[in-house]
Amino acid sequence: MRAWGGGAVAAAAAALVLSGCGADSGSTAARIAERVGCTGYETSNEQIFVTESGSCRIDGRTVELYYFADRAARDTYVDIAAEEGGLYLVGPDFAVQADRSTLETLQAQHGYDLRG
Repeated sequence: MRAWGGGAVAAAAAALVLSGCGADSGSTAARIAERVGCTGYETSNEQIFVTESGSCRIDGRTVELYYFADRAARDTYVDIAAEEGGLYLVGPDFAVQADRSTLETLQAQHGYDLRG
């Protein structure tokens, strides 16, 4: 499996984004992006089912972060996006969208579900 370049930053990104931090712990997409040194973080436009979303770049790769009020909202969002060709790594209250290689690396490290 190909590892991310930038080692420490990428490992920190994976650990924090996928640690299960989310609405229950007060974490937000913006806070996670800041902690991992994600560059160019911008809050995304409001989307149905999504509590908060944002995008940034880590090691030259675009990462989209989505946080949800509950699993039902997360599942509905991911199911609809998957019908349009979206691919997501799905955790308890979040979904991460990135290129397949990045998602597969994150899945191997953390064991969350890859859907799409």
